Amino acid sequence: MNNLNMLRDLSNPLEESIWSCLLVCVGSIWVKRDNIASYMLMGGVAASRLGLWMFDLAVIQQMQDQVSETDRCVVGGVQNSLQSALDLMAYLLGIIVSNPKDFWIVTFISFSTVTLAGLLYTVHLYRVRNHIFHFEKIPLLIKKTFPSN
Repeated sequence: MNNLNMLRDLSNPLEESIWSCLLVCVGSIWVKRDNIASYMLMGGVAASRLGLWMFDLAVIQQMQDQVSETDRCVVGGVQNSLQSALDLMAYLLGIIVSNPKDFWIVTFISFSTVTLAGLLYTVHLYRVRNHIFHFEKIPLLIKKTFPSN
């Protein structure tokens, strides 16, 4: 097994870093000091981008591995259409909730939709693999990452 496949098999725990980083963003709502709240929000958003990048790589890999070549255009088109529609909804929500004091509403809705997506993806993984985590592969990754001399 090469390192890319091992990393892909471990990608589910890495993808879950998105939600832990977004929890920092949600927690920034209740912090009273503005500077700390701002740093928490920006740090959580910046860190969650890495998780989002890993999630995008996993989706692209699944599209290549599990969708037949003749159906990729249809599946990709539907995926792009849904993504554009949800982007439009996010933009409209930003217009409707335009008062900065109500930003917690946008943050909560964003966190809720990302959490729902994560739960749906986890259910999908469980249906496909009949398990969620590859605990047996963690020692192999550690062994390859930190080889003993």
